[in-house]
Amino acid sequence: MDLKIESDNSAVLTIDGELTVTRAEELRAMLISALENADSITVRFKNIIEADLSCLQLFCSAHRSAIDLNKSLTVSRENSEVFRLAAEAAGFSRKKGCILDFEDTCLWIEGGS
Repeated sequence: MDLKIESDNSAVLTIDGELTVTRAEELRAMLISALENADSITVRFKNIIEADLSCLQLFCSAHRSAIDLNKSLTVSRENSEVFRLAAEAAGFSRKKGCILDFEDTCLWIEGGS
């Protein structure tokens, strides 16, 4: 995983390989760092081979934290097929965001971010 904080107070978190429980703590630390150091965070995927519920839950929690902090967290749909399929299999895909998602930025909205 690689986190780059840009000069315009944005961050890009690039994730490569597995998004599974074995990397959950690393992902958690990266998401916290991004939220602490940037107002706008974009997650990009590169060669994702597997994703599981633990990491999906971390993304959901980070998105809720971003909303609470008046920040944005988006997931690039490029190279995200494994992530999308894992979200779909876990029942995360939805047509409307949660009660906190006033601006329709939910990571799980089909066709979203």
